Amino acid sequence: MRRSFDKAAGQSNLNVVTAFAHGARLSLGITQSAKGGGEILALRELIEMLDIRGITITADALHCQRETCELIAQAGGDYCLQLKGNQGGIKADIEAFVSDQGTDFRDEYVCINGDHGRIEERSYRVYDVPDYLTETHQWPHLAAFVHVVSKRMMGDTTSQSERLYLLSKCHTAKVAAGLIRGHWEIENSLHWSLDVVMNDDQHRARKDNAPANFAALRRIALSIIKANSSKGSNRVKFKRAGWSNKFLRTLIDGF
Repeated sequence: MRRSFDKAAGQSNLNVVTAFAHGARLSLGITQSAKGGGEILALRELIEMLDIRGITITADALHCQRETCELIAQAGGDYCLQLKGNQGGIKADIEAFVSDQGTDFRDEYVCINGDHGRIEERSYRVYDVPDYLTETHQWPHLAAFVHVVSKRMMGDTTSQSERLYLLSKCHTAKVAAGLIRGHWEIENSLHWSLDVVMNDDQHRARKDNAPANFAALRRIALSIIKANSSKGSNRVKFKRAGWSNKFLRTLIDGF
């Protein structure tokens, strides 16, 4: 929240981490990034706050940490976390394993999408974890990993990228694809709406707990708005709620 800093008081801007149920498009909880631990400790605090039994947690690659994976498993949940350079050892070994052309995968799912003049093809392959990787890295509760190859074609230009994800539960490739794609809904369904519709970064509340309190209220209000199925954009619905107590009651009753 960019405008929540206070130079006179030596207060930096507030950073919050949100637990977001992408299927329901609902914010479940927020917590402030901890000093000295940042988002990593904030996510672990959220995990301890929520009942995640039977739920799969997705998060940015920053959170691909052994301690976080262990905490998720102990709470009864599963994880699907992107593997990047912050875990260089296991990443390099899995990349070498996947590059072996003779390696068999458990399941594969391919989807093709076309939009805005470009065609994107994504291939998802789920692999069992070989014994030598399990013995070498001792990653907590690791059951499988996913190799994603994305090809983008726009006119005569073609680009390709590859990503790796760790799974604590051996899903089918189609289910894994849904988890991976679903994770990015937080950008469109939450962060974009907070910034564009509610001007989240421009709010100047600074005193005491006001920044965190207003951050929570904005997420609650956005969840109520998104639960309403009537026609109109979110911005229009906010205006209607301000103009009409009847529509405001409809929003609250529907939530």
